[in-house]
Amino acid sequence: MTIRRTVITFERARETAEVEANFLEYLKRSYNVEPLQFLHAVEKDFKKEQDVNTKVTTAKNIIDTYVRDGCQLEINIDGFTKKRLMDWYDAPQPDKLENLFEESFKLVTSELKSDSYTRYLDSEMFKEFVKKKGEKYISTLREESEKKQIQFSPFNVNGCIKDQDIVSLLRLVRNQLW
Repeated sequence: MTIRRTVITFERARETAEVEANFLEYLKRSYNVEPLQFLHAVEKDFKKEQDVNTKVTTAKNIIDTYVRDGCQLEINIDGFTKKRLMDWYDAPQPDKLENLFEESFKLVTSELKSDSYTRYLDSEMFKEFVKKKGEKYISTLREESEKKQIQFSPFNVNGCIKDQDIVSLLRLVRNQLW
């Protein structure tokens, strides 16, 4: 079986328990499990909490665990984002809870997606996972993301590209359909 490097998107892997568990195991072996654990803490503990007081406590625990200088599971985020979180920690404001981890979540997701996940896709561990699960299983994970792919080649247009073609393409990109 031929294994394509972009078999499963990062987003699809996060939605699929078996793939995410395999990726987590890869991160453990790479000694870089903290970013994914941080994402889980924000998604599963912080975002789903409804009670404001519990949400404040959860936010402080996440900051203590993943953000504070020298903490055991410190994640790699820029100084500005870290300072903003630490300022909130020192003077919690419940009205700012909703978007508290938004920037750090994006940063960690982007780093995982562009670095660790791409290395995972090239790893023997992923190749073994694909062999074990089989092409049929992998193709079910590919289907949805491949529907959004558009092949464009200048040879597909007979003559010139019209303004309407460009506007249509921009709509697809803007609506994240491509």
